[in-house]
Amino acid sequence: MVINEGEAKIELVGLSDQQQQKQQEESLEVQRYRAELSEDDVFVIPAAYPVAINATSNLNFFAFGINAENNQRNFL
Repeated sequence: MVINEGEAKIELVGLSDQQQQKQQEESLEVQRYRAELSEDDVFVIPAAYPVAINATSNLNFFAFGINAENNQRNFL
């Protein structure tokens, strides 16, 4: 995701660093990641991470996803 114009707050949830090392435990611990984005920022969203984007001003961004099977770009 590339921010062309405006500002936004972004939040995603993923496994905590400790949990990634201990994947055999029954209960999963997640960690919330937050960032404030502005013009010309680049943000990479890992596959399968839930994400929420909240525009705080006129937001204009460019994003695409990669299909892992044949590396085709899927423009969003």
